[in-house]
Amino acid sequence: MNRKIELLKLLFNEATFQPANYFSKKLSVSSKTVYADIEELNDLLTTSPSTDLHIEKSPRKGMMLVGKKNQLEQIIVHLNQTNSHSYFNVKARRFNPHFRRLDIVKRCLLNQENVSLEQLSIDYIVSKTSLHKDFEFINNTIAKEQVALHITHKGIGVTGQEIHIQYAIKHFLSFYIQQQDNDYLQLLMRSMTDDDSFNYINQLLVNHNGMLIQQCSEYYLSSLLIAITIQIKRLSLGYHVEKEDDFLFNHIRYMQSYLIASQLAEKLETDFSVVFTTSDTEYLSKLFFAHRMIDETSKINDQFYARIIKQIINKIGEIERVDLSQDAKLYHSLLSHFPAMITRLQKKIQVINPILEEIKVEYSKLFSILWYALSDLERRFDITLNDHEVSFLLIHFQIALDKAADANNIVIICQYGISSSNLILNKVRQLLPAKDNIEVYSLSKLQSSQLDNVDLIITTLDIGQINKPVVKISSLLNTADYQNIIQTYANYVLNKHGDGVDKIGNWPSITTFLRPNLVHLNVDITSKAQCLDMLLSELEGENYVNANYRESVLNREAIGNTSIEHGIALPHGSPMFVTKSSISLITLNKPIKWGTIDVSIIIMVSLAEKDIININDVFTGIYQIVSDKNLVLQLQSMQSFQQLEQFLSHKKGI
Repeated sequence: MNRKIELLKLLFNEATFQPANYFSKKLSVSSKTVYADIEELNDLLTTSPSTDLHIEKSPRKGMMLVGKKNQLEQIIVHLNQTNSHSYFNVKARRFNPHFRRLDIVKRCLLNQENVSLEQLSIDYIVSKTSLHKDFEFINNTIAKEQVALHITHKGIGVTGQEIHIQYAIKHFLSFYIQQQDNDYLQLLMRSMTDDDSFNYINQLLVNHNGMLIQQCSEYYLSSLLIAITIQIKRLSLGYHVEKEDDFLFNHIRYMQSYLIASQLAEKLETDFSVVFTTSDTEYLSKLFFAHRMIDETSKINDQFYARIIKQIINKIGEIERVDLSQDAKLYHSLLSHFPAMITRLQKKIQVINPILEEIKVEYSKLFSILWYALSDLERRFDITLNDHEVSFLLIHFQIALDKAADANNIVIICQYGISSSNLILNKVRQLLPAKDNIEVYSLSKLQSSQLDNVDLIITTLDIGQINKPVVKISSLLNTADYQNIIQTYANYVLNKHGDGVDKIGNWPSITTFLRPNLVHLNVDITSKAQCLDMLLSELEGENYVNANYRESVLNREAIGNTSIEHGIALPHGSPMFVTKSSISLITLNKPIKWGTIDVSIIIMVSLAEKDIININDVFTGIYQIVSDKNLVLQLQSMQSFQQLEQFLSHKKGI
């Protein structure tokens, strides 16, 4: 695309027709390539909004850009966005399996088009063998939703309940949406539904539920819009959600959002010529509730969740050795978040956290602690936690823990007027913890001030070399800016406050639970499955865990990757299935694949619920070791359990 953009810029600078070889010399390509690029550029220009630009070709004269040329930069941005999302290129759907599979989901699952394998082979210009692989991949991806596509002599069939089909479509789309921008999402949904229903529903919510929309995060809103758009498309094709059996107390909870859902359903019926059954409206209500779109005029006194949340806050506070019991903001934010989270997990509604991987890296210790501390929720509510939900809870607790520490001083530098500066200030205040001191400075004031007490600088200007953390942002603060601010802030907070652990190296909590019979140094193992089986069989043989622990470990591995940097894996299961606390350790002669990472050291922490108070010390020690490459190399070189004990106790003789 870069070459085509350069060609467009060359055309922009020419006021007269120029032959193809004129441009081919400047771009160091053949004239044939120039002609091909011109054809593609003209196709792309037709999709660019608010422009009449096109490339005119004339025999014996050459080519020239014709039309109003005052919006070139906006057009280039649009072309870059459109081209970067290859699904919207029909040729890409034919030749790229990644996008072909998405199109198959659209045709065979969303639209349930009556199409044969032979016709798909013709449409995508691929062999039936390739299509069989596509269907295998799709079915593996959506298997957990209890939905499958079947190839028969009559065509492609679908099995599964309607509610699960809609879950499956949304789940498959999630792999194409993560880390993408709003323009991409709008284009994707328009291409999936062949209409503008996604944007229309968005505007409908803004017009009728503006206050709720303002309180809803961008990620929850996008997830909700995708789910409603899928429901409308399925309703337009005559597919309705089946009635679900549920407990009365759950139905009462959904009533908090039922009025919003029923009002929207009436409007959608008129605007899209669809019919909502009672079950369809109840499903829409559950979507609103699960995405925290709750009518605040019908509050319920929720003593049941209040008790659970207080218990969790106290447990995390004890583990972190911080009194969080008086943090009213943490309590109320969890009270708002918790019921919706439980509903999502019970109904298998997945909300993607776009910065999950960053959170797992930057807050790895707290992430692991939360997995352990929240394990009994799975038993109480019959749910299975996942990395995304744990990461959303982590945000609430991390802010509370930061609040308990000293406030940070943050400076915003903006080249525009007071109104623009205040706009950025307000957005940053909404983004960062309220405890922090945030001020707007001019560049001259920054240059003339002492920066000793400044902790972070957020700027729209290039301010040169300053020995402070700096985040460069645009004047309008886009999604990338928000993520950069959060990322830099996270790095700074961790570096500034640390864990307060002795850097010399003395980890008594690890040695307390490390068992000689569960330590294997320099062994030959060929796969992750073999390694897990060895660890779990030993724990089961020693009666350290009960029969359910194996399943909890394997489920955790299926949900998310437990490998981290420097070739370490930290598999673990639920404490509720541990009868005697232990730490297992294996070092390998040759690394094995653990997800996407080559792993040479495996540490399995299996702490019983009675010892959960020690989890902070255990993980503090583990993460201090595994985050230091030199310590990892020392650990890798251990030849005996005695050496390992000396290493962990920082005794001489290693």
